[in-house]
Amino acid sequence: LLEKSRVVEQHENERNFHVFYYMFASAGAPDLGLNTPSDFHALCGQIWPDNEDMYNELVCALATIGFDREEREMLHEVLAAILHLVNVEFEKIDDDSSQLTAESDALIIRISQLLGVDDKAFASSLTQIHTVTRGEHIERPYTKEQAYDCRDAVAKGIYSRVFSWIVSKVNERLAPELYSKQAARPGVSQLQKNPSYEIGVLDIFGFENFKNNSFEQMCINVAHEQLQFFFNQHTFRLELEEYELEGIVANTSRIKFVDNKPLIDMFLDAPIGIFRLLDEECTFPKTTDKSFVDKIDDAFEGNDFYKKIIKSRGHPAFIIAHFPGDVEYNATHFLEKNKDNLAADIIAVMKNSSLNVISETFSSTVSETGQLSIENHSTKRVHRGEEVQVDSGNTANKRAPSLSHQFKSSLIDLVEKMTSCFPHFVRCIKPNMLQLPEKFEDPFVQIQLGYTGVLEATRIRREGYSWRPTFEEFVRRFKILGFPTHLLNRVNENRAAAKKIVEVIKLSPVH
Repeated sequence: LLEKSRVVEQHENERNFHVFYYMFASAGAPDLGLNTPSDFHALCGQIWPDNEDMYNELVCALATIGFDREEREMLHEVLAAILHLVNVEFEKIDDDSSQLTAESDALIIRISQLLGVDDKAFASSLTQIHTVTRGEHIERPYTKEQAYDCRDAVAKGIYSRVFSWIVSKVNERLAPELYSKQAARPGVSQLQKNPSYEIGVLDIFGFENFKNNSFEQMCINVAHEQLQFFFNQHTFRLELEEYELEGIVANTSRIKFVDNKPLIDMFLDAPIGIFRLLDEECTFPKTTDKSFVDKIDDAFEGNDFYKKIIKSRGHPAFIIAHFPGDVEYNATHFLEKNKDNLAADIIAVMKNSSLNVISETFSSTVSETGQLSIENHSTKRVHRGEEVQVDSGNTANKRAPSLSHQFKSSLIDLVEKMTSCFPHFVRCIKPNMLQLPEKFEDPFVQIQLGYTGVLEATRIRREGYSWRPTFEEFVRRFKILGFPTHLLNRVNENRAAAKKIVEVIKLSPVH
């Protein structure tokens, strides 16, 4: 789940992805038109003091994994292009059409050079859409609002595709024998069948509740709910395993934990789940964000985790009772965000880019889980002794799975992987919002402990056997109760001594 909406806008006190700020520490920043973050609409906040160190660390990591200088420079150019693209502005011609401002005309040329695309075709694709209906070619101009939506969609689309490209290349270069395309080479097929040992690292967002919560926050919070459910189940299972190991007959009824499975089902179930209903609403003509909210209001009336908003907010909205607290979601643009489609004109322009990362990713198909199947359009094969070009097909008109469908599939895949391995949970807590040392804000930390489920896990442990000393710790603390004072220095701190103490003070039962 990539929060790509952050590329074009951020909430109050939020920043864009760190890599955009790192770019200003690169030696080539001036050549890319990157002088200061305040020049760019996409960037909020200032550069942190360790920005240059972080940039150098990132470049070193890319080089270590195997990204060569040309690939690293290509990534610099694409990231710079995204920043410039969000600065592009439009002006109204009339109610039904718009055009680039004079300043943006020149900016488009620079962006096109960075992306390796034709500037005239790119400019045209941002201000109008070209369709073919019954063999007739139709050009329909965008309104000013639609042009801005298209611009933002392109910026987010480029970033998410480059992100997938990096992930694909990292996996390929860390385990080349498993990602070899020459599967017919002797030994490769057998190697790919052999069991592999993997370490997966999942960096998940924390629970989010802003003044204005949209589709992205809903997905983030549902993922958080799913992981919290898994965490609770895992913690509870470990408790029972510990009891069994110690030979304790556990009264599990005394151990309670918040069961948020009904909330997860409310979102993920078929045929009547919030995500399924959202997909359904996107397939019908003339549906709106309001009609979607009306539909889920009816479907989940009386559900303990769903709250219908009675007093109008001036926009469609609903409330979900998440385990950390109630969150109100503004459903404006839910349908558009869920469709997550780029116009065919945009895809055609990007497929003809001279940059491999752009042409490859825009020529690739999107899987059920939202991952790109990276295809090299220059791949060749041999047919009857003749080298022929591989036809990657026309991907411009292929409809990708909806964002909610990708999210559901990805979440199911994630849980399956986590269930098949032994997970370790690392909870990262911010001491303050100012990135300052020696400053610990108690209320801020306590909220995070609740959001991350640490307090819930602590409560589960406390309701079972909260203190679990070793034999040595137990004997060291209580030996005075079971042995004469003059012999205390000679007592061996072991199981036998612990058992004798329990017998002397007549605790039962003794295990």
